Amino acid sequence: MALGRIVHIVAAPEFAHLILLPDLRLLGARHDHVVVCSPGPDADAVEAAGFQVERVNISRKIAFLRDVLAVRHLYLVLRRLQADAVHTYTPKAGLLGQIAAALVGTRCRIHSCRGLLYESKMRWWLRVICTVTDRITFALADLCLFVSSADRDFAVRERLCASRKARWTGNGVDLSRFRPLPDADRLRRDLRAELGIPDAARVFLTVGRFVIAKGYEELLSAAGRVVEENPDVYFVLVAPVLAGETGVVNLSRWHSGVLGGRILLVGRRDDIERFYCAADVLVHPSHREGVPRVLMEAGAMGLPLIAADIPGNRQVVRGAHVGRLFKVRDSAALESAIRDALRSWSATLERGVEASGLIRQSHDSACVVDRVAGEYERLLSRGRE
Repeated sequence: MALGRIVHIVAAPEFAHLILLPDLRLLGARHDHVVVCSPGPDADAVEAAGFQVERVNISRKIAFLRDVLAVRHLYLVLRRLQADAVHTYTPKAGLLGQIAAALVGTRCRIHSCRGLLYESKMRWWLRVICTVTDRITFALADLCLFVSSADRDFAVRERLCASRKARWTGNGVDLSRFRPLPDADRLRRDLRAELGIPDAARVFLTVGRFVIAKGYEELLSAAGRVVEENPDVYFVLVAPVLAGETGVVNLSRWHSGVLGGRILLVGRRDDIERFYCAADVLVHPSHREGVPRVLMEAGAMGLPLIAADIPGNRQVVRGAHVGRLFKVRDSAALESAIRDALRSWSATLERGVEASGLIRQSHDSACVVDRVAGEYERLLSRGRE
């Protein structure tokens, strides 16, 4: 029996499908869950999985008029749904969703912070905008959940969020899906054949949206130099571009150079486990993260990790037994890390075996969902008083 209706608000339908849906399945029937997101095939997939979906156009960009219209639409949806709690995710959906929920008078408002946008080289005016909007979002929420303890500490220290509201939940992945697979060798051979990669090649994999903030420009620069000198090395980039995405990498400057041949650009794939099986090393050069699922997924499946030295990545790559960190935004440092992995190839592969055990001990999504469910119960119980 459902103990209350919780409305989950996100901007991108891809987030609702790939990130939120697995967690909703684990939450099960403890609550009546409704998802609000922009329309698209991924919204349809969430609905096909058995969850009610309300479609509201929420732009990923700053667009004042469209944002006002989105708040109005969210207000009407929330008033009709009469939710016991509203749970928002990501900066844009968080701001608009929390405003709409406050206007409706929803008694329990929750915001999940899955990564802050602040960087050391951030433009001053963008930092001001982020600071103001984050403070509004966190102020309107009754409870703020952080997947990263570093982000929680930063938000409290910078007075973005009151410490009494800030809770750490951690982040995890579905360990029944992301695990060493019994048919991994077959999957490895089949996908390599599909991509035109020799069985004996050494393959570095990167997974993430094809935007500058994910570190692709540094990666392409480093990879281009590495493949020139190592004919058995391939790089595979599973790099989708989301609708309305900003900061997309300009392909024109790379097509005539390193792209092609042994640097393969692949769009979105829903069979990502096959790519983890086909690869030898996971490279994650992102400039900022909460606690990235791709590192946990790849590590849980036995891939050694090379990642930018940022707080979110450090929470997964916690020592040399799990992977290697390099200076963020530094293509030379990334190239050096890749070359070090190639020079000590046997030790690199052994590191992946150790990573699998360590990550599976500390990043189980079932444990994270239990923490979130506990916060729901506490907040809803308080609201009933």
